[in-house]
Amino acid sequence: MTPNSLERLNAYSLDKTTLDNGEWAARSALGLNLPHVRDLECAILNDLVEASPYGVFWWNSDVAPENRILIGDQLYASTEGVSENLSEAILHHREFMDWREKEQRLFSVARTNAGSRPVGPKADNALDLVTPWMVRLHAAGVARALSSALDCLAGAIVVIVGLPLDVLKADFRGVERLLARHPNGVSSQPEQGRKIQAEFYEAFQDSIRETGPAGWIEWLLDYRNMLVHRGRRTQINQIVPSAILDATGCTARALSVNVLPREPKRSDADVFRDPAGIGSAFLSEDVSTTLNGLIASASLLAESVADTLLRVWTSRRRS
Repeated sequence: MTPNSLERLNAYSLDKTTLDNGEWAARSALGLNLPHVRDLECAILNDLVEASPYGVFWWNSDVAPENRILIGDQLYASTEGVSENLSEAILHHREFMDWREKEQRLFSVARTNAGSRPVGPKADNALDLVTPWMVRLHAAGVARALSSALDCLAGAIVVIVGLPLDVLKADFRGVERLLARHPNGVSSQPEQGRKIQAEFYEAFQDSIRETGPAGWIEWLLDYRNMLVHRGRRTQINQIVPSAILDATGCTARALSVNVLPREPKRSDADVFRDPAGIGSAFLSEDVSTTLNGLIASASLLAESVADTLLRVWTSRRRS
């Protein structure tokens, strides 16, 4: 982490109140505030019982005790996984920023002859070579953790909203597609269940629209899938010369701008054949801007959906 990040964490003291729940205090110190996610997590945990009837005590008694235990356990694990993965994304981002600063210091000595293109710095040792790898490592870690947070959120949706999906294999896209196919509720469900699903889907769509630009979730999940399942796309670093020149007219300082693929679900060979050229294959903003936006949107989405899920949970508990 950067010295400033470490200093802020070290300065965040834990009093008697926060010591009772140190993990959430640590998340606050990281700047991650998820009150609705926390309330949902607590509500589910408080409704789990270790004695008969086991699992969530107010669930239908027709459900076998073994299933009540297994489903209840996975529901809580999924909900807890939302905050845990968002925390990991923040930590990856802090490490990304630290290594990004190191990379920028390397590029700050990149030089050009007057009027020519800038070139990257010459590596003096193995650490210089590894530094860009560490930048990419933690950028990938942010995307992986955010995607996992969304998939954990999907697991909570499956159980609380009562979707006919395997909670152990739940993923965000699968939940989104099922709800889109059945906007008025899954026909095999009782009337009350269909009503819950239809109302949730409406709120779910609103949450997606209001927490980020169109297509941000698809981009994030496609990027995660590329990292996990396919060959990596070409990494692009643009070396931008500054106006600072030395006595010979050479650039005395440069800036490295790293950009991510615009369509991570496609391969390099596929996008490079587009008539628009290589420029259209990448986002126009620096990777740090992209990661900041993704963390903000994923956190807002988790909070918004958790708020809706908590209302569904409370309503079902009372009925």
